[in-house]
Amino acid sequence: MLVSYLLWIFLGWFGAHRFYLGRIVSGLILLALTILTFLIGMVTLGFGSFLMAIPAIWVLVDAFLIPGIVRRANQALIARL
Repeated sequence: MLVSYLLWIFLGWFGAHRFYLGRIVSGLILLALTILTFLIGMVTLGFGSFLMAIPAIWVLVDAFLIPGIVRRANQALIARL
């Protein structure tokens, strides 16, 4: 769980914690959403930067979801073994 939270703190905007926990599709969606909203903000000279609230809210909610995701990932690992 510690590694997941460290990834969330330092690379959460890029979905690194989701990739680490095996949530590849949602990690890719978060990564694409972050890049897309950043580019829109750059093209509109900052006027579209309010769109960064979307991935920001997602990353914030993930702080509360990480324990459950880790628990499910550990249970799946145990079942595979």
